[in-house]
Amino acid sequence: MFKVFLIMFLFLMNTIVGQNKKLTIEVTGFENNKGQVVVGLCNSEKTFLKVFVYGKTQKIENKKAIIVFDNIPVGEYAVCIFHDENLNNKLDSNFFKIPTEDFGFSNNVRGYFGPPEYKEAKFMLHSNKNISIKVN
Repeated sequence: MFKVFLIMFLFLMNTIVGQNKKLTIEVTGFENNKGQVVVGLCNSEKTFLKVFVYGKTQKIENKKAIIVFDNIPVGEYAVCIFHDENLNNKLDSNFFKIPTEDFGFSNNVRGYFGPPEYKEAKFMLHSNKNISIKVN
């Protein structure tokens, strides 16, 4: 009986682990190599731009950055990035709340009079995926 449970447990763990994927993001369009790029992954419209389920920072080299997320569960995501030139870990903005540091989103979508909507930036991660984002 123990062997049956052990086999079932190992099969279940293999299935769960096998569902995690690798997401590689290439970010281009930087004007310089100062600071870092901050990357966040959202997985719902409700949390878009508020709560990141995964996040990373990466140094900029040759005016681009490559960010790799390993072990990400299969699902729906949207990527938000910004160029943190002064290393203060926030997107700086002016008096009118207009960002003064470059930013970007998955699918290279742009918002009008504000950030884009989640439905425009979302994508499905069902296999290992490479995406490119150009900062603006």
